[in-house]
Amino acid sequence: MKTIRSTRFLMTGLFAAIVVLATLSFPGHSEAAAVKEIILHSGVIGITQGQTARLTLVNWENQSIPVALQLLDVNGKVLAETTTELAPGQSISIEANGDNLVPEPPTRLELRAQVIITYPRDPCDIPSLEVYDNVTGKTTVIVTDFSRHQ
Repeated sequence: MKTIRSTRFLMTGLFAAIVVLATLSFPGHSEAAAVKEIILHSGVIGITQGQTARLTLVNWENQSIPVALQLLDVNGKVLAETTTELAPGQSISIEANGDNLVPEPPTRLELRAQVIITYPRDPCDIPSLEVYDNVTGKTTVIVTDFSRHQ
């Protein structure tokens, strides 16, 4: 009788171990549940006529990631945007040209950047926002400090 109980206990333990190992070996459900949207925001910067703001993101990961890049004015109006599946090693940029957006006489247009990444884990991708001179192409400002919201 004791041998039968020991055998049942051993078989139950073995079955539980197999279930745990199978769950760890096939993490599809846990990865799908972990997919989240990460939103990165820049601070506000200003551009004027003769300047362009460019938002760039590089995918440093080993898998494709769905991304949305947006340049917004201070009221949240979309000035430029794109959405794509960004492959590993690729980059994407969008621009807002002050020549087309800033009214006469030259004034400043204040804008901010937003990057939305749908990702199964925390990304290491770092966006950059730069302002460059339209004539010379010289970069006058670069921002890489983005706050993160989930």
